[in-house]
Amino acid sequence: MGTNTVHERVHMLALNSAVTTDGTGHSTQEAGASRFKARRILVLGVVFYIVSLVWVYVNVVVPRYSYLGYGYESPGIAGFVVYWVMALAPSCWMPIGVRRPSHVALWVLYLNV
Repeated sequence: MGTNTVHERVHMLALNSAVTTDGTGHSTQEAGASRFKARRILVLGVVFYIVSLVWVYVNVVVPRYSYLGYGYESPGIAGFVVYWVMALAPSCWMPIGVRRPSHVALWVLYLNV
């Protein structure tokens, strides 16, 4: 046997498998394509969520609560670009899967703020 302990050998095997597969037996190239597809779906879902929020505010909240002073003034094109970039940028690095309780907290804050 060598000078490596069992722990070191297991660690080396884990590193080798992490380089060649994503842990499910797929190559890292396939895993990368899968993550890219999941990220695209996530960003499209966030776009749908933002459009829904704006639509509900303009068509439901403003007419119903206009007596309280709620109103809607469409921002200029520069405003739209800034708002969309600020709303979509976090979806590019947010965790796709929930692996820790902090991921849940992060998603709750992102979707409610």
